[in-house]
Parts: sequence; C-alpha cells; structure tokens
Amino acid sequence: MTSLTVIMAAYNAERYVSAAIDSILNQTYTDFELIIADDGSNDKTRKIIDSYTDPRIVISHNQFNRGKVATVNSLIEKARGQYLTIHDADDISRLDRFELQIAALVDDCQVDMVGSNYISFMSNRLMSTSNLPLDSEMISSFLEDRKPALHGPTTILRMKVLDKVGPLYRNFTHGEDIDFNLRFIGYFKAKNLCDPLYYYRMNKTSLTKSIRYFNNERVINSDLIYKLHGIRLRTPNINDLEKLEDVKLELLQKTIKDPSYPFRFGANYLYHQGLNLNSWLLSVKSITNNPLDFKNYVCFMEISFLTIKSEIRNLISRKKRFLNIHEINKK
Repeated sequence: MTSLTVIMAAYNAERYVSAAIDSILNQTYTDFELIIADDGSNDKTRKIIDSYTDPRIVISHNQFNRGKVATVNSLIEKARGQYLTIHDADDISRLDRFELQIAALVDDCQVDMVGSNYISFMSNRLMSTSNLPLDSEMISSFLEDRKPALHGPTTILRMKVLDKVGPLYRNFTHGEDIDFNLRFIGYFKAKNLCDPLYYYRMNKTSLTKSIRYFNNERVINSDLIYKLHGIRLRTPNINDLEKLEDVKLELLQKTIKDPSYPFRFGANYLYHQGLNLNSWLLSVKSITNNPLDFKNYVCFMEISFLTIKSEIRNLISRKKRFLNIHEINKK
C-alpha cells in the first residue's frame, strides 16, 4: 500500500506545472503516488504532464473542464495512500516537506492533519511569509474567528478522516477549504509546523482579481459555510446544503442592508493573507460605497495602521525580500 497520495488538478498551467511536479518527484520522502489530471486545458499543460515517465505518477485527464472541486474529488476515488495531500499545479513544495509532515503524523497519533507555514511569492519577489497558529487549540480558535488557520495545499491528512467528515470538497462557489477545515475540527485535531514548507505562487492577475473577488456572492458563501458550522454544533445530523435556501435568503438580506459589508470582510481577509495594499484598497472602497457607515471608517483606520506597521517591518528586512525561485530546492 502506498503511504501518501498526492492529488494535482492542473488547468492552463503550462508555465508552472513542471516546477510543481519536479518539487514532488524530488522529495526526500519517496513512498507516494502522484495522481494528476489536466482539467481540459487549452495550452500545453497536458503535453507537459504526459512527458513524465516516473512510475509513481498516475495520469487521469479530463476530456473537458470540470473545475477543481469535481476533479479533485474524482481523483481521490483513485487514491491508495494512507495519507492525502492536494498540491496546486503552480506552487512548489520544499524537498523535505513530505518527510517532515509524515514524521509529525507518525509521532503523534492524536493529530490527524499536519500543515505548515508557507511563503507567498510573485516572480522573484517574496510577498509574505505566513504566521499560522501551530497547535490544535489555536487552530480551532482562529477558524472560529474567521482567521487563516490552515492553508489547504500545505496540509497532509490521514485518509480515514474522510470516512467521518465526508468528501474533501463540496460544491461551494468559494471557500471549499474552509468548509472542510470546519468539518474536520468537529472531530479531529490538526497542527501546523512552524517552518514554511510550501511556496504559494501569486501573479498580477490574481492580485487584481482579489479586489474584485469580494462581492455579495463571495461573502454569502463564506457566511453560509459558517452558518452550516453553527448548525452542526447544535444539531450534528443537519448538514444538507439544499435545505438551507432560507438561510441563504437571510444572508442575502444582510448584504442588501449593508452593501459595504463585503468590502470590510474582504479587507480583513486579505490583510490576514499578507496582501496589505489590496486590503487597504478594499477598506477605502467600503467608505466610498457607504460613507455614512461609521464601521467603514473604523475598518479603514485599523487596516491603515496594520499596513503601515507591516510595511515598516518589510523595509527593515528588505534584504530578505527577494528570492531565486530556481534555487528554492537546491542545497
């Protein structure tokens, strides 16, 4: 039986997928299978994937674009591993990542998921290094407070977890990782390793998109995930999305009454993701959207203070702000 299953769904990732695959195949921990699918790309992604001959790779391409949620769930059905991780097609893992995380799971049978901190980068510029909570209690607390606590692609979990909490991803428009994490902490414990073992790639398009990303649909989706979590805490057997149309309507009314709410929500979310400028821009947008709401000015002042503080810290450590992405996994 293979120890670890690595799942990768790739879509139009021709520029980066080789680096992602290589960072997996060159891991110091070697007992794994990589199940990978090209999700109907219209570039050379499929050709690049097919060029690999490593016997640990299992290829299962889609004939058309199904989306990440459907693709990942279908690939998991083919998994043979005792452990599971989902790796994005444009990111990079440090070469000792699997070894360190599997060792943490083996050493502590009370923990069923191990993540790590991560480095966000764009081209050769280091954007931010995460500072996630490390122990199970703090992770649960952060999740309840809607703060980043587990970065999905950095995590490795025991496959048996899915038998208890259901599918890894459910059909949410956004926030499928958060939905899974909230279901997970209801039954199991997680921890994060302090070292950043994962490199999360950003680009200018994703930065711009992150500002437009926070609209009524995005916020309602997030609120729905937490509403479901609250319902599970009170009534564990109620968990059907299709029975919650009344809840969706209630959440929609909230955003109609306070149209600047999505921007405050987004400002706080992006700040905790290390996207300080985008966070600040959304706090400004909350004011321009509704200049009579005092909450928007409070949000703006808080984000401005935190952004200035963070940028001063970045200036002090300027010499550490650049990296050669090609040298990440070279000793």
